[in-house]
Amino acid sequence: MKASEFVQAYQGKGQAAWERAAVAAAIAGNFVQWPFVPVTVSGALGSVTFFAATDYFAIGEHDDWIRMPLSPLAAQAIADHFGWLLPTKKMVDAIWQASPTKLMPEPMRPRWEKQGLNPDKRMEELGAFAEHNAVIETQLDRLVPSNLTRADLLSGQKKDVILSNATLPGHVTIYGWQDPKTGKPIQGVNPSSHPDTYADYSHGIRFIRGDAQIDGRSVPLTALLTDPQNVGGLLTDGAPLKSTRYGGKGASPYQPASWTPTNNGGGGATPVGPSGPSPVPETKRSGFFWGLAALGGILGLYWWARR
Repeated sequence: MKASEFVQAYQGKGQAAWERAAVAAAIAGNFVQWPFVPVTVSGALGSVTFFAATDYFAIGEHDDWIRMPLSPLAAQAIADHFGWLLPTKKMVDAIWQASPTKLMPEPMRPRWEKQGLNPDKRMEELGAFAEHNAVIETQLDRLVPSNLTRADLLSGQKKDVILSNATLPGHVTIYGWQDPKTGKPIQGVNPSSHPDTYADYSHGIRFIRGDAQIDGRSVPLTALLTDPQNVGGLLTDGAPLKSTRYGGKGASPYQPASWTPTNNGGGGATPVGPSGPSPVPETKRSGFFWGLAALGGILGLYWWARR
C-alpha cells in the first residue's frame, strides 16, 4: 500500500488502528528496508561494532512512503519479530557522529501555530506524520549530494525512542534531534513525559540489528548491553541495561495472535511477505541498488577471467 493510501485509510481512526496496520505490514515484509550499516565505538578497553538501519522505520512503496512514528510497544512488536533492538543514548550519539549527512531538525510547532492549529493535538495525527516527512525530504533534496545512497547513515530527521535504565514503568524514553552545527540535542533524555502508548510526528524508530562484533567476534547485542563489564560502558551510560525491550518480558500487545519470531535475538532477518518487501525508495540515494548490481558485474567478470 502506498503511504498516501495508508494515511487516507487510517486518518481519523485512531492511533491503535494505524499502529496495528503498520505492525502487520512490517511483519508481512511490506515496509521500506533500509540497509544495516556498521557503527564502531571505541574506548580504553576495546571497541564494539553494532549495525544500525540507515534511516527510521518507514512504510509505503518506492515512490510513495513515509517515516512512521510508533509507540515503543508497537515498535517492540516489530523488533521482536525480526530480532532487532532499539538504540541506547550512546548508540544514538554514535550514529549521529558516523552519519555523513546531518539534517537540521524541523520542529513543526511554530508552523502549526502560524496556521492557527493546536500543535499539541496536531502532532499526534497521522496526517502530521506525512507532513513532517515531506518537510524532511525537501531539506534532504536541497542538501544531499547526488552520489549519496541509501547505504549511508542519515541523522537529524527525528528524535529517537531509546532504551534506558531511566525509563519509568509504563513510559517511553525519547532523546536526540541534534543540531548539526553544535551537536546538541533538542531533546535531552526524557524518560517520564509520555506513556509507552504515545507517539508523535517528531519520534523516529531506528532499528538496530540483533548482533554486534567485538574484535571481529560476533556476539548477541542483548548480552552485550546487559553485561556488567559492558566493554567499558561503550554502548550504555555506565551501568548495563536492566531490560533491552519495552513492555517487560511479555509479548507486545501489538503482536498478531499468530506471531512467531523469524530471528529472535539474532542478526536481523530478511523480511518476506505475500507482496514482497518494499524496495528502497527511488530518490537521490537509490544508487544503493545500482551499486550492488555493479559490484555483482565486477565479480562476475573476475570469475570469468579466472576460468
